[in-house]
Amino acid sequence: MALWCLCIVSMLLACCSAPARSGASSPTSLNARSPETTTSPQASSPAASTTSGPTEPMPSEPSVVLSPEQPDSPNETMAIAASPYEDTRILVLMYHAFDRGKEPLTVDGWQFERQLLWLRDNGIAIVPTSALAMFLRKEKPLPKRAAVITIDDGDKSVHAVAWPILKKLEVPFTLALPTKLMNENKKHRMLTWDQVREMVDSGLCEVASHGHEHKSIVHFSNEQAVRQLETSRDILEKETGQRPIAFVYPLGAFDARTSALVEKVGYSMAFKASGAPIGMDCCDPYALPRMGIVHQDTVWSLGWYFSPSFLGRMTRLPRGR
Repeated sequence: MALWCLCIVSMLLACCSAPARSGASSPTSLNARSPETTTSPQASSPAASTTSGPTEPMPSEPSVVLSPEQPDSPNETMAIAASPYEDTRILVLMYHAFDRGKEPLTVDGWQFERQLLWLRDNGIAIVPTSALAMFLRKEKPLPKRAAVITIDDGDKSVHAVAWPILKKLEVPFTLALPTKLMNENKKHRMLTWDQVREMVDSGLCEVASHGHEHKSIVHFSNEQAVRQLETSRDILEKETGQRPIAFVYPLGAFDARTSALVEKVGYSMAFKASGAPIGMDCCDPYALPRMGIVHQDTVWSLGWYFSPSFLGRMTRLPRGR
């Protein structure tokens, strides 16, 4: 419970202020759809889904049209450029747990599936974290609208609820795992390593470090922080055979010193908890934003996040290099 409370507090704080840093598949596959198709959330209603859940009123007209619009101000950089990289906008979606009642950080399983189907039906390509890393290095372009699914903390409901949905729809995703908590597995609330290996072996799942002790690395000395970063990375590689390229800041806390340490240890990227769209050269690769998806979020929330108005909020910032 303490872990959940800390996560909730950190998400609320991150929304208020983000720290600055100076320096050919089956028909059900979400990767089989063209990224140019746009439909309304009505197209992915529970009736069209294989899961069941409460029915929500849906709009008679499309609630979101995924087409470019002119920015309202110079800071909203939605202008279209000739480069295949410049026009791309990615949202990294952050989940935690599933089917755990009305806890703030849980999402109902039927709602989760509906959200994934909405992304597909609205032409949003769901890509792995490694594809985002290649895009940011300009090694491989992405579709104009893309999403990355991340799931933090290693809650056992991921395997029981989310994994069957992700596997059925062939959705790539990333598990951000706190390795000490995984090893201790107190009260049997965590995933087991066998479950993690099952998901990784499917080819759909990537792993990221969420720290070793799931404590804010801001409060560690340099030596202690490096130990946390290296220990978690080494355990993940030993247990899964996959060397993590991404670090997810525990509790969303970081600063210029600690993000520089993440880079020094050898991670390719790091994620914070506050949300905004990602585009080429928009932000520091060691302070990448994510959108938290919580209990009250529905396809309406995704409709807003992928609307031209919200995507226009991406501001080009100096990368501190």
